[in-house]
Parts: sequence; structure tokens; C-alpha cells
Amino acid sequence: LTYTLAQQASRTGVAIVRPTYYSSDEPEAYTSRNQYLFGPDVLASPISVAAAGPRREVNVTVFLPHASDGWSDWEAASRFAGSRSVTRAYGLAAIPLFVRRGAVLPLRRSLPRSSATGPLNDAVAASLLWTIFPASDGVNSSGLLIEDNGVDLSTDTAESFVEVTRSDAATSVVLSAVRGSYAGMAAARHVSLAFRGVTKLPHSVTVGAVTLPALPSPPSALGRGFALLSSQQAA
Repeated sequence: LTYTLAQQASRTGVAIVRPTYYSSDEPEAYTSRNQYLFGPDVLASPISVAAAGPRREVNVTVFLPHASDGWSDWEAASRFAGSRSVTRAYGLAAIPLFVRRGAVLPLRRSLPRSSATGPLNDAVAASLLWTIFPASDGVNSSGLLIEDNGVDLSTDTAESFVEVTRSDAATSVVLSAVRGSYAGMAAARHVSLAFRGVTKLPHSVTVGAVTLPALPSPPSALGRGFALLSSQQAA
């Protein structure tokens, strides 16, 4: 996600970290403090005061700007309408994070520490995780991943797109062919889809004409299939 946002920032001049009023002209977007947007879809409000009370929690008030389908928390366990302020209690280990419903974020699983100093191609190819915060039925959404070789100043990039369509009967995810290429680009990759806010497995999952098997929940390792990773996430 961060690398994609950095690529977009270099092309558009719009910073990765941006004030709330970049996405809304509502008065509260100008007056709400201690919060920022990380790209267009993630809103963060770092805790900057001491925790108090026996539970060592802090009450944090965040203004959620207008969003056509509202917002959810990071786990997608709770949903919120936009154009309103929300107050929630957070412990010492928590960071208030909210995501626009319908966002599709390119993330990756944890990588070996050594990969940070060399080409990321092999590690990234095996770890791409499209994280989907489902929108309401009938609302379509999309995600974008931008990559390069990660080791020099070459401007060659590859772009991957995902489109998500929801209806009463099914959710369709289309992974488009990669556009562009760069030196050392992996010829193939393993892709995982994680649906936040999902509390039960779907009846079936198909890729093309192939029906995938259900894996144990939670699975010991993700293979070719689908599983409930936690009480709020399926992949």
C-alpha cells in the first residue's frame, strides 16, 4: 500500500499523509485535530495523551468525513456513517484506524528482514494480499498496486488492478492482467484475497470454472482454497 501511494504521490504531487479536508469540505474536516488520511481510504488518529483508569484506555474522538458507503474500523467489525464524529475507547496497544467501506488495499504478509535490503521481487510475488473491506450490495469497488524493481532509479513499473462487484447472491472479484513490466519482475505470483468483516464462510468459492475447497478454520497455512481466518476475516 505505502509503495503504491508513494508512486501516486510522485505522479500527482498529493502527499501520502494528508489532512482530512483533502477529501471533504465539511467544516469539521478543517477543525478536527490529531487525525490524518493515509492515502484516500485510510484514516488514522494516533493516541497522544496518557491512558487513565484501571483499564488503561483513552477515549478518542475522530471525525469521519463524507463517504458514499460509510466507514468501518480496521477489523471491519463496526460500521459508521460519514459526516459524523465517533468516540471510542482504545487500549495502549491500539491505534484508531478507519477505512472507507469498499476500499481494496494491496498489502503483503510479513517478509524476511533481509528482503528490505535487496530485490523484493521474490518476496513480494509470494506475499501479495488484497484486503477487501466489503461495500454494500450493488456498490462496486477497485484496488490498484504499483510496483518496480525496488533497487534503482528506473521508472519502469507494473500495475495490478482488482475490481470487486457485490450483489445479493454473490461477490465477484476480477484480477486484471498486469500492465507494464520492470527488470527482474516475477513471472508468476501467489495471490490471496482477505475479506474483512466476514463472520461466516460463503457457500462456495470458484475461480473461473474451478470450485475451491474449504480449508480448516483457521488454516495452518493458506493454500488453494478458502477459510475463515478469524471471527472477522475470511480468505
